Amino acid sequence: MKEVNFSRSVKEVKFGAWVLNPKLQTINDGDVERELEPLLFKVLCYLIINKDEIITRQDLIDDVWCQHYVDDNAINRAMSELRKVLKSEVQRGLVVKTHYRKGYSFFLEPEVVYYEEKNLEITSNQTVQRTTKKKTALLIYVIAVVIIGFGFYIYSSLASKIEVEEVNTVDKNFNEETLSWMEGIYSEFILSPDNQHAAIAFTQAGSQYSSLLIKSLDSGKEKKITSTDNNLYPVGWNSSAAKLIYKSENKDNCKFWEVDVNLSRESKYLFDCQMRYALGTIIDDSAFIYSKYGYRKRSELSAIVNRNLKTGDEFQITSPSLNSFGDKFLYYIKSKNLIIFGRLKSNNSTELFMTDLEGRNQVKLLTHKGRIWSVNYDVSKDSILWYGHKENVIYEFSLSSKRFIKKIHVKGASSYSMTSPISNSEVIALTYPYYNNVYYLDFTGEDKTQLSNSGRYNISSSYIGESVTYLKRNNSSNKQNSVEEVSFSGELIRSKPLSSDYKKVKRNSNVNDEMLGVKNSQVHILNYSSFSIEKIIEIKGELHYVDYLDESNIGYILNDENENKKLSYIYSRNLSKSILLPISDAVWFNQLSSTKFVFLSNVDKLFLFDTSNGIKELVDDVGKIFYKQSLSIINNSLYYSNGVNVKRYNFEDLGNITKEVIYEVDNSKTLISRIEATETGLLMDMLDIEKNELVKLVKN
Repeated sequence: MKEVNFSRSVKEVKFGAWVLNPKLQTINDGDVERELEPLLFKVLCYLIINKDEIITRQDLIDDVWCQHYVDDNAINRAMSELRKVLKSEVQRGLVVKTHYRKGYSFFLEPEVVYYEEKNLEITSNQTVQRTTKKKTALLIYVIAVVIIGFGFYIYSSLASKIEVEEVNTVDKNFNEETLSWMEGIYSEFILSPDNQHAAIAFTQAGSQYSSLLIKSLDSGKEKKITSTDNNLYPVGWNSSAAKLIYKSENKDNCKFWEVDVNLSRESKYLFDCQMRYALGTIIDDSAFIYSKYGYRKRSELSAIVNRNLKTGDEFQITSPSLNSFGDKFLYYIKSKNLIIFGRLKSNNSTELFMTDLEGRNQVKLLTHKGRIWSVNYDVSKDSILWYGHKENVIYEFSLSSKRFIKKIHVKGASSYSMTSPISNSEVIALTYPYYNNVYYLDFTGEDKTQLSNSGRYNISSSYIGESVTYLKRNNSSNKQNSVEEVSFSGELIRSKPLSSDYKKVKRNSNVNDEMLGVKNSQVHILNYSSFSIEKIIEIKGELHYVDYLDESNIGYILNDENENKKLSYIYSRNLSKSILLPISDAVWFNQLSSTKFVFLSNVDKLFLFDTSNGIKELVDDVGKIFYKQSLSIINNSLYYSNGVNVKRYNFEDLGNITKEVIYEVDNSKTLISRIEATETGLLMDMLDIEKNELVKLVKN
């Protein structure tokens, strides 16, 4: 295994006309600056660091892709793209050399510049002209790095070869105890590293803004931080659990603050932040590790960064896949100097990783089928614990043996929005405060009418006539998922189990007896009466979005892991084939006419695209996402929701596209999860937030 990443002490790398900035992952030749995609950045660093060797395709597969098999075309595309990126008006010469039937090598002589202002030129014999003292210091450093690197190599190699062993799930009875009796909404909480305190965002009944509670789990005493014009949310603790990081936020700004756990002094302002859910920790007085959104200019994508609180400099630790929802900080293990983080995939599974503080050695631990909100660490067992919400299971995973120690099914559990195990016998949790309801907004008025209450299973609903159809998920392993149809008056029309495990269903508004069933890489066209499969559409990739375009066409977007981007297709039912659209990195699209499409890009911009002439026109930068994005189109109007408001775009006159906000909610009480436009009004799936409790689950 060869070295892949530069150390954090590297400031820049000079080669030819280019200067590489490893922290920002950019190259600059004095005239142009280019931001590298994560894969291209990794390949370039790998070639530079191992410049005295011919890098084979197998080297790239093992060390860069870190997979057992990678298609040759994926490697060819990556090397071709890298060569294109490394060419400019200033740099026209060869940078990466191809060795026929052998591999690749870095052609230029790089110069590494360190933050200590020491220049190190990488020569063929890896020697540097320095004084005797500097040589001795460098030799000691190299020996230390080799020893540590070799140790982590053995550790990483073993981790990659060990398969996660299964362990049987056992049932245990738990009692639920209420920890806080104040009436209101408990929205977020974070346990301290010593498990002695919980920091909780709490909105008291009748209050407009959330306060911050610091609760002692031993004594039950609570301390409170309030603001007259901001919501306060916990972010994390320092490693000694003596200080708490929190954020204050309103519609205009967001700020990180630090405060002592006993509130003995005023809060200390740290820096401005983003209005997204964030977790982090202060490792020492200056190093703050946290999840930062806006990676690659995508508002929903987060990476783990290390921020120097004294200088404001930030170093990026992880580089998430562009087809994921980014990396979320979960835990810092002080005794090991390791970070645990999760990468949320588009299918709502979580890849769990651990890495050092430089991000140089990342080890994938496992893939969990659901979302992991938080983990805890048991130092006595060298294990991590988390709670599976859908299945109500406490998972305990050994870091030393890379296997599950226990899986405990919690009998007596309610539905929870957030959880954090203290041990495999105690869990702190927030009872579920969100209830899914369907509302109708008449275009001629402003008042919404509640049509039905879908409870807590409102997934991929579709509206036909005067009814709503839902996919109802059953968490129990011995029960099937089902489709339920409910009238607008709340009457159950139909409930029928499904033989296949679909993640989404969608009824056809033009063909009443048809429905789509969506899996990860298949789309089933179903008869709605019998649920029999009439046709299977095979997709070569993981599906991100599927919807009807009209009676004969189905639109879908897939995640292409090899090219690390999203591809948009129209499936023509008349031709029984998929047609690739010349639209790059869309997260949603639909048709206005036979040649005109409107699509939302992964950087939150709306575009109008004409396939007849290839012209792409920017319609709008939709701005901040407060909860979920949802779009629906009917006739010549597009409706867009960011979770707290709904905008209408009128495309009747393409030379003068207009927009207006037609509806807005108070996000402390309600969130918009999905919209669908009809001829006369807007149907909205909404999360209504009701009071809940902070509780502890204790094993009998």
